[in-house]
Amino acid sequence: MPLDSLLRTLGEQLQADDDEHGYLLLDPMLREPLEERELLASGCEIFPIPLDRPQLREDQWPKLVRLRPAAVEILLASISIAMSEQSSAELEGAEGFVIGGWLRSAAEPRALVRHLQNLLRPSEPRVGRRYLRLADRRVFEWIWPVLSPLQRHQWLGPISQWWVLNRRNELALHAMTEAVQGGPHHDPELLTAAQWTRLYDCELAQQILRGWSSFVDRLPADYLPQAEHALSSVRSLGVTQPADIVLMSAYQLQIHPRLCEHPRVVELVRVAQSGDVPLQDALAGIPDPEGWDRIRYELTTGSQRYQPA
Repeated sequence: MPLDSLLRTLGEQLQADDDEHGYLLLDPMLREPLEERELLASGCEIFPIPLDRPQLREDQWPKLVRLRPAAVEILLASISIAMSEQSSAELEGAEGFVIGGWLRSAAEPRALVRHLQNLLRPSEPRVGRRYLRLADRRVFEWIWPVLSPLQRHQWLGPISQWWVLNRRNELALHAMTEAVQGGPHHDPELLTAAQWTRLYDCELAQQILRGWSSFVDRLPADYLPQAEHALSSVRSLGVTQPADIVLMSAYQLQIHPRLCEHPRVVELVRVAQSGDVPLQDALAGIPDPEGWDRIRYELTTGSQRYQPA
């Protein structure tokens, strides 16, 4: 979506209700995206989200910026930065994402800060309080699909709309569209063990997505489920090293969703696991591109699966 269309759509949504305010969520873990003096000069207000974590300096705390409706240049700059920081896999790997998203809420800023503060510090069983970087839109995008309706309700709290820019440069809205059963809680509902496991996979998934985006013009609309499926498929072969998982996932995303079921691929993975052969070298035994093209054809048509070369 072009920058001017993103600006128009997001601006209209953030100002659609006179009783609510628009906010910008920032994650300055690695760098400061917008100069404080520019934000203040434009009439915006800045509210740090304090986090009692020894590994974080105060200047690395997430920030909530209350947007002034007339400060179009700030909204434009934030969208432009969000697009730029995901335009290059190398840039993203080095500098991360700093634009978390855009929120709409009727809550006063300090009440919203308290809500986000609790949201960013969930408790993991047998571990204790953790720093969950939901101000990083990649983390938010990764965990949202597996949250229950009640969890989504509790996580949004006073936030009526939570917008992010996805990897296709499209605005994605996260909001409650239906009523949920359950009483109010002081803290967001605890994450399940499966959800914590998924969170631990987030960085690996982002590596897969960065690699994928480097060899396609544009990721498909279902890029997240496809990356998740690739990760699961590769692990089903017993591949455990992160670099090998990313490598095999890249092959699957380029060749076929059932690549890890092909006998030739299974055989080469076993060769790498049973001997002192790097997986990358083992896979080089398949001629490129004719060998991979044949595997794609066989998986697509269900024809003869594999003949030794």
